[in-house]
Amino acid sequence: MQTALASDLSFENYIQDKSMWRKLAKELDMTSYNFNNSQDRVDFIKNEMPRLVKILPKVFFQKSPGPFAATPKSKYKTITLPNGKKKSIKTGEKTWGLPFASKTGVGGLDEWLVNFEKSDEFEGYGKPFVNEDGKPMSRETMQKGLVRVGQTGSATTKFNKDFGNDEFVEQVKIKELILKQFFERTQDSDKNTKQSILGILQGTSFHQAHFIRTICPITFRQLNMVGKTVEEHALGASLLAKWGMILAKDGLVNDNFTGVTKNFVQGPIEKTNDDKVNRKELGMKTGPKKEDLFQTLVGEYDWAIRYASVPDFNLNTIQILDNNYNKIMLTDFYNVGVDAKYRNNPDVVAFQNSLIVDQIANGLDPKAAKELLNEYLKLVPQKTKAGKFSKSVL
Repeated sequence: MQTALASDLSFENYIQDKSMWRKLAKELDMTSYNFNNSQDRVDFIKNEMPRLVKILPKVFFQKSPGPFAATPKSKYKTITLPNGKKKSIKTGEKTWGLPFASKTGVGGLDEWLVNFEKSDEFEGYGKPFVNEDGKPMSRETMQKGLVRVGQTGSATTKFNKDFGNDEFVEQVKIKELILKQFFERTQDSDKNTKQSILGILQGTSFHQAHFIRTICPITFRQLNMVGKTVEEHALGASLLAKWGMILAKDGLVNDNFTGVTKNFVQGPIEKTNDDKVNRKELGMKTGPKKEDLFQTLVGEYDWAIRYASVPDFNLNTIQILDNNYNKIMLTDFYNVGVDAKYRNNPDVVAFQNSLIVDQIANGLDPKAAKELLNEYLKLVPQKTKAGKFSKSVL
C-alpha cells in the first residue's frame, strides 16, 4: 500500500520529521497553526472550532478535552552559576501546544462551548459514533471509550484490578471503534474540516491527556513490577496520529487500518525495561531497526517485535490479551514459554526473544519455534561462557 507524498523525503523520514505537520499542511494547501502565536490561537478558535463541533459529538469535548485544551508549559534556559555549575531556570515565557489553556474557567473550552451553543453559528454537534451493530453509541458507551478503566491505585497495582475482565474488554473494543471512526470521519470530511482536525492532532505530543493517547487500549502489562513504572505505547501516539492523518488524506482508512487496530496498544512496564527498549543502539525509532516500527504501523509485523528485539527484556513477565481478548503470557502466545526454572536465565530469555522476532519478521512456524527452543534447553545446563548455540545446526 502506497501513500501519495509530494515530499522528496522517504515515508519513514517524513512521518518522523518534527516538522511533518507543517509540511503536510503545505502539501494539502492548508493553514498550519502555531499555537505559540496568540493570533493563531484566536484564529483557530474562531475558524476551526465550529467545524470540529459539527463533526464530533458533544461528549467528545466534555470527556476528551485533551486535543483542545492543555496548560501551557514553562520555558527554561540554562545559566552558569558563579561556582561554575549549570542550572535551569524559568524564562517567564510559555509554550502552547493547543488553542485553549484550560478546559474550565474563564477563557476555557467549556466557556467557549456554552457561548458557541448560544450563537447563531451553532447548528448542533456531530452525530454519535456507532456500535458494531451500526446503531448509535450512547453517551455512556462513548464515555467508556474516552476514559480509562483500572487507573487508580499504586504504580504496581493500578493495572491489576480490572485487566482482562468483561468491563475492561468492553472498553478495549469501544476504543478500537472510536479511533477508527474518528479517522473515517476525517477521511470523509471536506478540506476545511481536515484542516481543523490536523490542527488538533499536531498537539498529540504536547499533552499526556490528548485523545490519541487516551484512546489507545491497554492490552498488555508486566506482572510483579517493582520500582518506577511507565505506560509504554507499542506504537508512539504522535506517530499514529500522523499515520492516521496520512491515511485519511489519501482516502485509505477503511482498508488500511489493520495495523492500527492490531498494534496501537499500550501497557505498564518497569522503567528499567522501558530504558532497554529505547536504547539508541537498538534504533527502533530512528536507527537501524526503524523499518520494524513502520512494518508494525502498516500491520505487516506484530507490536511485540519492538520488545522481542531487545535481548535482555524478559518477556516471560508480560501478559497480554490475545486475539479473542483472553489473558495469556506473551511467550506462550508465540509458543515459546518455558518452565519457571528457565524464565530468568538471560541466555534463555534472549533465545526466546529471537524466536519471537523470527516468527513475526520471517514467518517462522510456531511449532518449529518450539522445537528449536526445546533443543536449545537441552544444552542450557552444559553451556559455558564460550559456548554458543546456533539455530542453523538443528
